[in-house]
Amino acid sequence: MSDRIPPLRELCFTRNGHRVPPGFAVSYVRAHGSEWLVAEEHWERLVAQVLRTKDVGRRASPGEAMRAAVTIASTLLSDPLLRRRCPYCPSQVRGGAHGREPAGAEQP
Repeated sequence: MSDRIPPLRELCFTRNGHRVPPGFAVSYVRAHGSEWLVAEEHWERLVAQVLRTKDVGRRASPGEAMRAAVTIASTLLSDPLLRRRCPYCPSQVRGGAHGREPAGAEQP
């Protein structure tokens, strides 16, 4: 298992090596107006952010940490309350533009 962030296109397949909710990748891309590049950028940012958390960062190996981060991020984004929203798309939440930090994560 690789310690790289898996692209959304790989997560579309049942046997992708990660535990993600069924249909997650396609739903996430649809939430981005079917803009795969935007969805991919936001997916990679979220997984990277989860990797930086203390609990995930303490995993025994980079592969284990990546699997945990992918599972956590995809489960979070599949929550019924968040399913159609991306934390990096203020346009979906507040009417802003794509590509900003999630709400509440503004830099000082």
